[in-house]
This record gives sequence, C-alpha cells and structure tokens, in this order.
Amino acid sequence: MELLKKRVNEFPTPYTIKAAAAQGGPETKLSMLVMGLGNLLHKQAAKGLVFLAVEILYLVFMFTNGFHCLSMLPSLGSVEQEEVWNETLQIYEYTKGDNSVLILLYGVATILLTGLMICFWAETVRSRQPSGVIRLGGAGKLCDTV
Repeated sequence: MELLKKRVNEFPTPYTIKAAAAQGGPETKLSMLVMGLGNLLHKQAAKGLVFLAVEILYLVFMFTNGFHCLSMLPSLGSVEQEEVWNETLQIYEYTKGDNSVLILLYGVATILLTGLMICFWAETVRSRQPSGVIRLGGAGKLCDTV
C-alpha cells in the first residue's frame, strides 16, 4: 500500500511552469514560445543558444520527417508487396511494399523525441526564472526588465 501514497517532494522549488505563466511578464511568455530567449536577454548566452538550437533542430526534424512518421503510424503503411508477372523474363517479380517495422520504429521514436522535447521545454521555462529573480536581488519575484 506504500506505492499508492502520494510522494512528497523533498526539495520543493518555486520555479515552476505555473508560476512562470502566472507571474512572468511578456518576456517570460515569449520565452515559452522561443526557447532560450529569456536566457539570452539575461546575459546567459551559452545556455540560451543551446536551448534555441535544440528547438530549431526539433522543428526542422518534425517538418522534414517527424510529421510523416506520425501520419504513417496508424496504418503502418499502405503499399503491400505485390507479385507481378514479367512477360520478357517469363517470371514473377516482387515489388517492394512499405516496411511496417521501420514505420513503427520511426513513429515510436518520434513520439519519444516529442516527449523529451516537452521535458526540455519545461526545463527552459524553469531555467528562465532564476535569472529574473537573481536580477531582482533575490526578492523572490520574477522580474522581466533587463
């Protein structure tokens, strides 16, 4: 029955996504869309550029391959392997169909990558908050002015 008990966080933090959305200004809300923007504005260039690069790479992947992998996942392909008679050689030849195992693999990998990206996005929002609090001198309230 100990498994059903609610776990208590031993190290609670005030830097949550909910607090960032409620207390943050326009700079914080923009950094929720453009990962790393808040870090860049608060002179944390290396961290901000890493977050921005990860977001750009993810979007490039999704637009080039990811959406196709996700769209093929429910059907696992639509082209079946066929047997076609070749008149000149007088034999049956087989045309390739969709490889359902690879479609499944790429689809599941895309879903896992999207889950990791959501976790990474949450970390960027949490990473933005301490820089605003530090600029206020540790007053505990988020500041969006540079």
